[in-house]
Amino acid sequence: MDIQTFDTQLLLLINRGAVNGLFDVLMPALSARGFLLIIPFLLAMLCRGAIQKNKQGKTYFPAALWTIAIAVCALYFSQ
Repeated sequence: MDIQTFDTQLLLLINRGAVNGLFDVLMPALSARGFLLIIPFLLAMLCRGAIQKNKQGKTYFPAALWTIAIAVCALYFSQ
């Protein structure tokens, strides 16, 4: 089997064999608003920053807020 045949068979396997009804509906919506995928990550970072403490006993919450603010500004200016 040559590389072209293998590549074609792999493409067909992915496009036809990995079909999922939920993803058929979900992925076009997420692709249209791909930047919304960052929201769960930013919320997780904010929660972890509020919980985790450094050696002095201070949380990383202010750093998490600044990071989120920078990310939101970057998103705003990129459009």
